[in-house]
Amino acid sequence: MRSLLTTGNLYNAEFAYHRVPTEFDLFDNEAFEHNPMEYYVVCTDIATGLPVYNLCTKGGHAFYEWVRASSSMPIVSRPVEINGQLLLDGGLTDSIPLQFMQRKGYSKNIVILTRPAGYRKKPSKFTGIMRILYSRYPGLVKSISKRHQMYNTQLDTIAACEQAGNCFVIRPDSPLNIGYISHSKHKMQAIYQNGIDKAQNIIPELLNWWEK
Repeated sequence: MRSLLTTGNLYNAEFAYHRVPTEFDLFDNEAFEHNPMEYYVVCTDIATGLPVYNLCTKGGHAFYEWVRASSSMPIVSRPVEINGQLLLDGGLTDSIPLQFMQRKGYSKNIVILTRPAGYRKKPSKFTGIMRILYSRYPGLVKSISKRHQMYNTQLDTIAACEQAGNCFVIRPDSPLNIGYISHSKHKMQAIYQNGIDKAQNIIPELLNWWEK
């Protein structure tokens, strides 16, 4: 709470997004830059309430800022200014950017979800607070108020693509036993390991789908 009150960020942004990848858990910028795979981050422009998609080709400070912007949750994070735009978490306006990738020309897509099958998002209980905090940005408030509808529509699209065979979905078998914010190393490690195990077990099925 001290960080939130003094900096506007619940977590120390400089430490999490700049010191960690350069001092403690080194990010391999060279490998990233030589990887031919396109890597996009999705943010939300708070002035327009629309998603912003950035193709990241270089590692380093600018890249870390895009990553920070793409994961800066409202209320507990200050907007990140990049190229004159004030940005927040891309999940506010495009939570599962499958259709964006399809528009880019990718006909077969792997979608990784954090919710089990059958999940439907409900209206946020924080919408009222965000209407007050972001009253200067009506486009953002409108997007936030309709986020659950957008998310559930995206789930319907994913289900249709999965049924058609052009989308492979990886999702947990049951709800993850953790909140949006957690200090439990045990819970975080357990969920991280669960994701690894799920991916390893599903690789044969994934390869079979990809080769069809």
